[in-house]
Amino acid sequence: SSPPVGHHHLWVITTCGSWVAFVCVAQAYKCALKVVGVVEQELLMLNERRMPPKPEAVRILHALLFTLLYPKEGFVETATRKVNWEKMRKVFVPELLKTLKAYDPSSEKNSYPRYARVEEMKRMLESIEEIPSEALYGALFELCNKATEVRETAVATREARAEAEAAAKAAEEADE
Repeated sequence: SSPPVGHHHLWVITTCGSWVAFVCVAQAYKCALKVVGVVEQELLMLNERRMPPKPEAVRILHALLFTLLYPKEGFVETATRKVNWEKMRKVFVPELLKTLKAYDPSSEKNSYPRYARVEEMKRMLESIEEIPSEALYGALFELCNKATEVRETAVATREARAEAEAAAKAAEEADE
């Protein structure tokens, strides 16, 4: 027969599955970030582009900026709720790359506005019907997807850990 599962073992079993899922999506995010590193010069060149890219490309860039916690007021017109390309393109400077490399989608310190929460980001990314053929947009789309997955999995892992700790504490108190 198997040994009895103690309260600590129950906590480990409960949180281990969440942790493994988190590690997997975090690794996928890191890989996506490396791919973006290959096309980062193309991203910076958008700053020089006078004409906006096609709408699907703009939506991917829009998702990237929301992912990186850029406020929408900096590139979305309040009255029309549409992206202002002149404002948006000014964001694609070397400072953006520093922000991108420092961004940790799993951090509890990130405070997302309502329009950039996980559900909204998923909806925005799912609405993109066709990814433009340029490597830049495919890489950014994948990065945004993976960052959203990391955010969602990190929250689930923290919640599972808190629930398991509370259950273990309750079980210990019941044994006393």
